[in-house]
Amino acid sequence: MPKVNLDTATRLDIVCRKGDSFLLELDFGKEMPAVNVPADNFDGSYAFKVRASTTSDTAVGDFSVNVTDSADGETNHVVRVEASTLNMTTNIEAGLYVYDLQVTDRGSDDPAPTYIYDQVDGADRTVTLLYGTFKIVDDVNA
Repeated sequence: MPKVNLDTATRLDIVCRKGDSFLLELDFGKEMPAVNVPADNFDGSYAFKVRASTTSDTAVGDFSVNVTDSADGETNHVVRVEASTLNMTTNIEAGLYVYDLQVTDRGSDDPAPTYIYDQVDGADRTVTLLYGTFKIVDDVNA
């Protein structure tokens, strides 16, 4: 029987240490929607959420997401997820969590929209890029 799988997210389990700075750099091998860069006609937004479970409404920690150029000079290829040492010490407890990384691609209307991901039914498209477990290992110094 034929089937279609629209779930293109990749599972990536993450293990990090409480009290250490968190930096995850991901090169998806293609240009990604930039974060608030009007010159590129993108207004992409990213959400990296860590939660106790898939049904929890409360996010754990505070992670920022930015888009940068790759080491070989490719524009907007690297997605950087970061959290400070202070955040990883005071705002998060050791344990096993779940996470996902989503991008919403919003094209600018002026001068013309530019989308990495096609719109769906005339609206911005949200795509889950990664998901998995997020394990935080306790640390003596944290």
